[in-house]
Amino acid sequence: MKVGRHPAGLVFARDGKRLYVANRGERSLSVVDVAAAAALDPIAVGDHPDNVVLSRDGAKLYVSESDDDALGVVDLKTAKRSADVNVGLYEAKLYGASPTALFLGPDGRRLYVTCSAANAVVVMDVAGSDARVIGAIPTGWYPTAATLDPTGRALLVANAKGEGSPANPQLDPARGSRDPEYVSKLTVGSVRRIPLPDDAALATGIGDVRAHAGPFLRAALGSRAALLDGPPSDDPGRKIVARGGPIEHVIYIIKENRTFDQVLGDEKAGDGDASLTMFGAEVTPNQHALAERFGIFDNTYADSFVSPDGHNWSTAAFADDYVEKFVPPNTGYRRSPYDFEDPVSPARPRSGYLWDDALQHHVSIRNYGEYVYDSPRRPSRATGARPACSRSPTTSTRGTIPTSATSCVRRNGRANSRSTSRREIFRRSRSSACRTITPPTRLPRN
Repeated sequence: MKVGRHPAGLVFARDGKRLYVANRGERSLSVVDVAAAAALDPIAVGDHPDNVVLSRDGAKLYVSESDDDALGVVDLKTAKRSADVNVGLYEAKLYGASPTALFLGPDGRRLYVTCSAANAVVVMDVAGSDARVIGAIPTGWYPTAATLDPTGRALLVANAKGEGSPANPQLDPARGSRDPEYVSKLTVGSVRRIPLPDDAALATGIGDVRAHAGPFLRAALGSRAALLDGPPSDDPGRKIVARGGPIEHVIYIIKENRTFDQVLGDEKAGDGDASLTMFGAEVTPNQHALAERFGIFDNTYADSFVSPDGHNWSTAAFADDYVEKFVPPNTGYRRSPYDFEDPVSPARPRSGYLWDDALQHHVSIRNYGEYVYDSPRRPSRATGARPACSRSPTTSTRGTIPTSATSCVRRNGRANSRSTSRREIFRRSRSSACRTITPPTRLPRN
């Protein structure tokens, strides 16, 4: 039976006649007539719905809208979303909490929402007509499930990434992901038993969750100027990397699969660990020369392990729950589709990518390969998505990059309508013509 793209959580109605399916690849719930084994009209919800549970009285559905940081409430009588409640961790000023699993308490009055990317469980009061946030409980790393223990006085939380990630200096790069020291194999999940706090402690728990994310988060929530300025510099007197600073052009080179210490740990000017260096100056002289000439980002971090989440952190400063959930089976050779660098799949985060932000601010950009393909792609068997050339290249919407200029410009990691050979792309890129993306309207520079 066909439902929406990337079906995730599902739940039956109380009478068993309807089945509701969260379509992670869309903004909808599929409604299935069980007896007829047929899909009815879908219900519109928020971005990338992940899980769904039924209210105790069977009249409502609660939906975790993972890339909207919200809980959707669906009225089953009208088959429409009646409410959309932010999980409250970032006050809808920032996004990236990733609400995922849902657990309804035995009395049906409280809903526990794992906010995976925030390392927290949010507790909501759903007893009244409107859901409201009571508070939050800090957890381990990337919680993906929660339930009450048999006493009902403690919460059991499964943390997908456990309690931390160790270094792997014994890794043999030649063996790659099959080496026992490979980073994905060193990450072990955990289960925490957390005594249930009272409401006052839950309310202060939101502040604890924010504090664990670092001082910049609190400053950004308190001041839009701080949000726009970004984290403070280690040297407040220098205003080079800052809003309104002297930098006009940025060349962004992404080199994956190595940590800072593995390559640049031997740079004396950086805050590195030379004992972890595998590819030092004698192996990577050009990278060292670039670092010495243009600066060392020795305390810039991405919360990633391998290629899929690393590319998302490098281009979007975030990896959403779809990426986090399906990278482990992919790197463990239990899932073959690689659709994590595919901006029409559920991997696309709410705020889009670096190039989306550049175009929204009328900044020209050239992309020499990231999320770019050398020929039109067929619809993915995993996502069912079609190449982006089905959309108008002049339409500026979420999920679409308005393009101009050359025939080998790509949109959303998908090829434009005219295919181009590898040789043709190489020839054009040498002349700096290929993949030039310009804003639909040019504005005067500040």
